Amino acid sequence: MKPAFVIRVVAALALLVVAPPVRAHHDPLSALTITVEPRVVRLVLVIPTDELALWSPPAPSDTPQQYATAVSKRLRDEAADLFELRLNYNPVGPSDVRTSADDPLNVRLEIDYPPPEAEPVVGVQVFSNLVTKLSKNHQQVVCVQDARGTSNPAGAARVVAWLTLTPGRFSAFADLASAATAAPATAPATAATTYASSGAGPISFFRLGVEHILTGYDHLLFLAALLLVCATFREAATIITCFTIAHSLTLALAALDVVRLPSRVVEAVIAASIVYVALENVLAPREDGKRVAWRAAVTFGFGLVHGLGFASVLRGLGLGTTPGGVVLPLLKFNVGVETGQLAVAAVVFPLFLLARRRGSILEHRLVPACSVLIALVGAWWLFQRVAWA
Repeated sequence: MKPAFVIRVVAALALLVVAPPVRAHHDPLSALTITVEPRVVRLVLVIPTDELALWSPPAPSDTPQQYATAVSKRLRDEAADLFELRLNYNPVGPSDVRTSADDPLNVRLEIDYPPPEAEPVVGVQVFSNLVTKLSKNHQQVVCVQDARGTSNPAGAARVVAWLTLTPGRFSAFADLASAATAAPATAPATAATTYASSGAGPISFFRLGVEHILTGYDHLLFLAALLLVCATFREAATIITCFTIAHSLTLALAALDVVRLPSRVVEAVIAASIVYVALENVLAPREDGKRVAWRAAVTFGFGLVHGLGFASVLRGLGLGTTPGGVVLPLLKFNVGVETGQLAVAAVVFPLFLLARRRGSILEHRLVPACSVLIALVGAWWLFQRVAWA
């Protein structure tokens, strides 16, 4: 048995061992939406189940659905301790608590609070004790909305503030009266953002986009598999442009809730796209003059699905439910994704070209070896996402 073959097998097995499970990208994020309605103030938490493992470790025998159900019940039982809400500086207790775990990857918690009887709500302060129990890098994105005084409260809520909570900055305050002065209820939902001196700060959707692509190992492997067989900067630019146009299109449509597919389907197809492109690198003839056009079409098709994966972050943060506040966050997030993607390509592709200039080593050894490893990792993720969805 050739030593080179043994080395490739060992490397492949090592990658499979360290490959992150089920979700190939990990965003330490949760979404907290607080909506002030005429008769209720509703707090909605959407959080990935894997983010709760530090607070509530799963049993070794738990399936993803069993763990989601168990942690959902614990969230419901401890909701009053995990979140404290103050309206007009006065603490209020929950009147109703609901949870759902239909998607084993995410848990949803809803808490209803009664508004003050003698005066309108002009100030909302939230203390998230839950975020202090999560990983130190966790960010809990808070969207405060005012749905009073509109003929269509469900679709015309005015965004008062986008804020970020962390384990070290776990409280936020929004002044609805000042925000109403800055942006009346009849105007589009582009109200000025306010935040507390306690340290809760405005969220950067651009940074979220950069972080998402840099931690999106499935997206990065797909991009690497595409660039492996590009012989010129023109080819690479063509492929990257097709990927960008495709995922930008579905990112916008999915974030606006125009297009929606189950996350388990999207994640599985993304993994399958990695396997397909990597195997095509090995099996498809590279002398064919139509190769670039075909690869561009394949990239565009799979890019549409990858855009749905990108959109899962924004949809989880509540974008799409607040029409007036969607466009700018969506644009910033997409620019962040593109910036991170181009930064990775700018580092990786010149290395591929440098190796190509050394002769046939890239074509005959490096491309097949790397493509096989990428296909194995993609196949492992595909198995996880289909078997454990």
